Amino acid sequence: VYVAGDYAALGALQVLNEEKINIPNEIALVGFGNEPFTDMVTPRITSVNQHSAEIGKQAAKTFLKHAKNKNVTQKLNKIIFDATLIIRDSSDKK
Repeated sequence: VYVAGDYAALGALQVLNEEKINIPNEIALVGFGNEPFTDMVTPRITSVNQHSAEIGKQAAKTFLKHAKNKNVTQKLNKIIFDATLIIRDSSDKK
């Protein structure tokens, strides 16, 4: 099961545990965002790391750069971060 966010993965994990469905032997679970809690629950949740902190830093730098400028012009600033799959217990059959 791939869900669009780690909080949804946490909810899915809770329901799967309540239903006594074995993760990852019966079903694998993958989230998105690599929130800190994904490494603290049991089983630890596999997640796609989208590098949120770095995205936030770049957004702040861009804002501050443009905030100093009195003349507002719209300009596209494209930065691409490679996502990383962090494989943990929820999808890793050992």
